Amino acid sequence: MIDDELRDSLLLDCYRTSDYPEVDEVAEAIWNSIDLPGRSWKTVEKKGNNKTLTCNFLDAYRNGKTIAYSRRTNEYQRPKRYGAIYFTYATTVPLMNAWRAAGITHQTRAGLWLPKGQGWVTEDDLTDFGRELFGSIPDHVTTRRASPSEVIVLKGRAKEGLKNKPLLDYEDTAETVTLRYHVEEYNELMRSTLVTTEDLRSQSSQDCSDWWEDYGSDWTLVDSQTYSSISDTRNLLDNEAYRVFNNGDWKQGGRYYGAQIQGLSEEARETARIDGKPTVERDFSGMLPRIAYHRAGKECPSDPYGIYDDDEARDICKGAVLICLSSSSKGKARNGIYDALYGECHTKSSWEKQQKRRQSLKATGKKTGELMAAVLDFHDTIRDQMLCGEGLRLQRIESDIASDVLAHFMARGIPVLVIHDSFIVQAEYQDELDAVMTEASRRHTGRAIPVK
Repeated sequence: MIDDELRDSLLLDCYRTSDYPEVDEVAEAIWNSIDLPGRSWKTVEKKGNNKTLTCNFLDAYRNGKTIAYSRRTNEYQRPKRYGAIYFTYATTVPLMNAWRAAGITHQTRAGLWLPKGQGWVTEDDLTDFGRELFGSIPDHVTTRRASPSEVIVLKGRAKEGLKNKPLLDYEDTAETVTLRYHVEEYNELMRSTLVTTEDLRSQSSQDCSDWWEDYGSDWTLVDSQTYSSISDTRNLLDNEAYRVFNNGDWKQGGRYYGAQIQGLSEEARETARIDGKPTVERDFSGMLPRIAYHRAGKECPSDPYGIYDDDEARDICKGAVLICLSSSSKGKARNGIYDALYGECHTKSSWEKQQKRRQSLKATGKKTGELMAAVLDFHDTIRDQMLCGEGLRLQRIESDIASDVLAHFMARGIPVLVIHDSFIVQAEYQDELDAVMTEASRRHTGRAIPVK
């Protein structure tokens, strides 16, 4: 079943902003009407946070939802590197209290536990007065996601039993400076690029499994659109990206996140247009297992997920292979496969994917333990790269390949959207993209990885 605990909430997003003066006017009116007593005096920082809060509640109002946020101090502890426009406990809770005292919002629920042990949250909703205030904002006025303060993100290891990883501070090196330069150069190009799809209201599909990988481990950093399939009336997508490295190790991870296109279904991405032109999406076939084989100097099976001679079984086999590559032990891999099949679902799309995986497992006629054994036997050649957490090191190679692809097109001023191991370009550049992807994979792995 789908967990409805937070279905009606948007998580507070500290990177929500708007360029419309109508939003500024409402934010200013609220700022002038609230009182921040004692040590919580009004500051320029809090005024900026007040506008961000206004943008959050505008999204919530438009989509018939509440805002969920934490009132616990330990939820706001993080390195300064990531905090340029970040909410702190000293700004968030006093502002929420002030909005309540001014009759703009009221508490609806408290003590809600976020999935995967992310922490406790409280829900606030607009009062009738608040709804009247936000209802005065014209329909054409929208919000957008502001740029993250740091585009090269380093995470630590997750605590036992939790999936979220803490953000780590770090000293810049020649490598991190170069990485940052390339991402910021990419973002500069994408800021001048118009990316649209058809109406997003029925197409947002990103589920909680992707949400945990978004910028920063703190739930307050999550773009509200990645939490649930909200009825967003915008069809203009945010395109800027950042790279996330893991476990305090620059050799692990490095994938690109942030672009809103990553949160859309394949069907929605097919409708994408870049600067008004139709697009095509090209994908590496079986990328991570192929990288593992190429590192070992071995030939990869034609279909690394074709463990059973049944197309319907391929979906769960793909998931099991990737879990075995990413897990650090047999027990964690077994739990990962079980969670993929029977774990809690927090959106309709994640529930639908889970049902598809169950049907796929049924096609194999195997139990989860037997499936994992079959995966290990099928990939016996790279067994030494499985069940040891090697997946994140493979992702570093994958992400460096992606960087090379982006760099090629950036040099020509051609915008490209990246979704880990797939890329979206204007259709006229398909042949060039295929050639660049093939060459980049050969350069980093020694052999070309098929493109489909």
